[in-house]
Amino acid sequence: MASVLRAWVQGLSFCKQGVLMGAVRGCDGITPVGPHKVLTKGIRMCCLKSGKLTGTFNAWAPTDQEIEEATCEFTDKFYDQLPMHFALHLLHAAEVIANDHIDEKVRWLWGMVYTNMVWAMHLNIETMDAYNIRLSDDKDSEASEYLEQGV
Repeated sequence: MASVLRAWVQGLSFCKQGVLMGAVRGCDGITPVGPHKVLTKGIRMCCLKSGKLTGTFNAWAPTDQEIEEATCEFTDKFYDQLPMHFALHLLHAAEVIANDHIDEKVRWLWGMVYTNMVWAMHLNIETMDAYNIRLSDDKDSEASEYLEQGV
């Protein structure tokens, strides 16, 4: 069956797919111009296929340099202007792309985005084990025990 999701996304857990889909929409109530738009567009281009060959969806794909510059501007100036909920959608989507994308170059770029966002928020980078447990579809996984321990 055809899907708008790229093949690498279809192979992820539903939880990881949900994280990515939560970040493909822009933030309501703020200007659509700024580094958050570049990052949102970059996430869309990594995760989704366009249903049309023309139109606004694929009219502009940010370059690696534009994503790097947007990350710096986002973490330096924009965190305070955005709802935290939206910022966390971007952060967690960057984490999924950094950990699971099939292209090493893309993983590196989004790993930089994720790391800069985490540090800008004075948080710690999530370990791979914690990440996989948290976003597992297995209802009987270690997730509840993991959360209870506060790891």
